Order: sequence, then C-alpha cells, then structure tokens
Amino acid sequence: MASIIRLKRSATSGNPATLAAGEMAYSSLADNGSNGGDRLYFGHGTETGGDAANHEVIGGKFFTQQLDHAKGTLTANSALLVDANKKINELLVDNITIDGNTISSTDTNGNIVLTPNGDGLIDVSFTNIIDLATPTDSAHAATKGYVDAKATAAFLKYKAGSDSDIIDLDTETLTFAGGIGLTATVSSNQVAMALDNTSVTSGSYGSGTAIPTFTVDDQGRLTAAGSVSVSTTLNVAGDSSSTGSIALGSDTLNIKGMEGIDVTASGSLFTIAAETATDTNKGVASFDATDFGNTNGAITVSETTLGSTGLNPGATVTDLAGLTQLDVDNVRLNGNILSTTDSDNALMWLDPGNNMAVQGKVIIRGDLQVDGTQTIINSTTMTVDDKTIVLADGAADSAAATGSGIEVSTAGANILWNAGTDNWDFNRSINLPSGLDFKIDGVGTNERIDDRLNNLIQVGEGLDIVYDDTANTLTFSAELATSSNPGVASFSSDYFTVDGAGEVIIHEVNGGTY
Repeated sequence: MASIIRLKRSATSGNPATLAAGEMAYSSLADNGSNGGDRLYFGHGTETGGDAANHEVIGGKFFTQQLDHAKGTLTANSALLVDANKKINELLVDNITIDGNTISSTDTNGNIVLTPNGDGLIDVSFTNIIDLATPTDSAHAATKGYVDAKATAAFLKYKAGSDSDIIDLDTETLTFAGGIGLTATVSSNQVAMALDNTSVTSGSYGSGTAIPTFTVDDQGRLTAAGSVSVSTTLNVAGDSSSTGSIALGSDTLNIKGMEGIDVTASGSLFTIAAETATDTNKGVASFDATDFGNTNGAITVSETTLGSTGLNPGATVTDLAGLTQLDVDNVRLNGNILSTTDSDNALMWLDPGNNMAVQGKVIIRGDLQVDGTQTIINSTTMTVDDKTIVLADGAADSAAATGSGIEVSTAGANILWNAGTDNWDFNRSINLPSGLDFKIDGVGTNERIDDRLNNLIQVGEGLDIVYDDTANTLTFSAELATSSNPGVASFSSDYFTVDGAGEVIIHEVNGGTY
C-alpha cells in the first residue's frame, strides 16, 4: 500500500496563523486581491510557539493561472509569454502602443518624443524617399513639421581621418580643395578629383651597353629620364694566377668542385661545401678531444686509462690498479661484492675438491649472513648449538613477521604467526590423547567456558539474559517497547501495515486543516 502525505490546507483562510519551519500549507480560498488565497506557503526561520518567523509564498494557482494563455499574445491580467520567435503581438507602455509596424499614442493631441542622450542622434532610415517640402499625407506632414521647426538649426557633420567638424548649412560653404598632384572640380552637384599632368624630358639611352633611368618625386611623379652604361663582360680569377672572362647574356659561369668539395646552384646562389670524411672519401673531420690530441694540426692518440693505470699504444702493462669492477666470464667482482651476470642467477660453485663431487670442506671463519628469500640445506643431519631459533629476524614489526613459523614439507601442515589476530594459526587439528585436557592459564577449556560465559555475553538495550550455572542454561528474553525503552512492539492496523518481510509502512501523513 502506497503512503499518502497530505499538506496542511484551508478553503476559508489565506496565510495560516501558524506554520512551523519547513512546513508547507496551501490555501484554496479564491483570491480577491488581498485575502492571500490560491497560494502555497512555506515556513522558515526561528520558531516561536511552533510558528516560524517567516511565511513565504512559493507558488499556487494565483501565479500559474497568469501563465495559462497562448504564447506571444498579450493577455489582460497575465504574464508576458513570448512565442518561439521571441515575439509578442503587441506591447502597451503608458500612452504608447507598439503593434505590428505602428507606434501610436493614446494621449489626445499628445506628442511622441524621441530624446537621444548627450550628443546622440536620431537615425531614421527610409526605404522610399519622402519629399519633405511637399508632404502628401499626415505621416509626411508630421515629419515636415519637425524639419520646419528645426530649419534654423540645420547642420552637416563630417569626419575625415581622426578629425571631425560641423558645418552650419545656413552660413557656411563646404569647399573641396585638391592637394599636391590633384585638382578638384564641381559640376552638376558632383565633385570630381583628377590627377595633374606631369611632363618628363626624355634622356639618351645610349646603344648596346646603356639602360634607362628615371627620377620620381615625393608625390610619385616622373620628373626626369636618363641612362647609365653597364659592362657586358665578367672577369674571373682563380688560384695560381689563372684568369678568365664570361660574356654576360651568352656565356654560363661554371664552378666545379674537386674531391672533398661539393658545389650546388639554386637560382642566383652558389653553395660551396666541404664533404664529410669517410674511410673511402677525403673530407673534413673532427677529433674527440678525449681520444686525440691536436698540436698545430698534428693529430696524436691520447693515453687510455684503465682503472688508475695509463695505457699507451705499443706499451706493455702487467699490473692494473684502481679498478672498481672486474668481469670474468659470468663472475663479477665489484668492491667487496662477488656476483654473477649469468641469466639463471647462479653465482658459482665452491668446489674444494675441484671435481664437482660432494667431498671436501668449506670453512668460513667469522659470521655467515645470508640475505635472500630462500636458503636450502641439502643435509641429512643438521645441528644447532643455540637453544632458541629466531624467525623473521630483522622484521620491522610484528605485522612484517606474519607468516613466520614451521611447515612440514609435502604434508602442507604448518604453524604460522598471525600478527593481525596476535595468534599462532594451526592449519591442522590438535589431537590430545584421552584423559588430557587443553588448558588455558591452568584451567581446563570446558570449565573455563562455563565460568566465563556469563561475563562474555552482556545484556543490551531491549534484551534480558539469565544465566544458570548449575543448569548450564542461558535464557534470552526481549523487553517490551515503551516511550523511554526500546524493545519489541506491535503496530496498529489503523495506521500501519507490516508485510511478510517485517517492513512497516505508514498509511498516511496528514498535515490537517486550518
């Protein structure tokens, strides 16, 4: 059964006299403009005697019915709702009506005033030209009347570049003046700007080896013409006093690269570059200062240092010093560490008999420390002088020692330490022969359970427990619920429903009327 929640409500009053914080109430009283009807109220703020400091109106029919009309249509006593094109069919502001293409006034003989702010202008654009001197209808007459009234204050405003000015059409004349190289003329109400004619005196261009020249003034005009002679032969010289000449316009200048030199041409650019030296080609090369010496272009091989011992080409060295690491086959000596580079990580055999047989003896004088994850001793007899065997030595704490213990190979049986529970964990049963008892602090298990059971099980809220040590019984009894004591309870079917899963459902929450 679904639960029903009813708001506090009234059909005879508007704003409720009392409304708790967070409580809502609705008045269905028909609104008359002042009775507060047709509204949804919400209480918030400090409560005094169960009444919140503020009763806020958060909705209701009074507001929603003002939105119940066609979008885009101006409706009396309703809100403005624009249509899908963001439009409304008309708009009324005081005496002004805006409807379609018309702005009209309901004020008898009243003016429609357009007043720009500061130096702002009224910009009116006309699709069709209107003759203001001879108006033909009332609309034109209204426009002419405004022009006639303002005729004595007619001005023309123009702007050139970053400067602007205003010309009084009644007293001033707008003049167009040509600049350098320009002449302005006015004819039939049109202004024409024309370039001035400029004459240039022809010069002598010579013959064959001369090219023309021209002089241009600051206004871009040609003011003079002449010519200049040029050579038609290019003389060239090379190494060993070799010379030659090229006829410009007919010959081609060839630059040839020899061994180790590359020459490329692109447009008017020649690029001459040295080739890089290889084992088969002469060319330029650089020498690493670590491996070579250079004295006035003479190259020598630098001394090689192995450890701290210098090695020169052709010299014999029998002693090496200063080595920090030495690799022999798969064995590496680095400082006081002997390691292996073998892929199976097997360091070496210590073979005192030099025959890989299990014989001989390896004696280690001093302490032996094995750092690793596994130590295997293939011996049939192992003896330890120490009376205590320490496991997980070096663990940072008890948690790091978890898993330490004893395990029987192949059987999988083990006794392991568990720091999380602070216990030893056995993965097999402990079997005591008949007549023996498992004791804790000297007391048998069964007796300890009987004696301590009453202390281990504590009574909780709504529950009573009675322990009988003689009868070895433990009785649990639920307490009945009261207004001050939690416990078991039944639910009235008038207000509640309890389903088969024990879920309690409230039929109705009713805020009442006011």
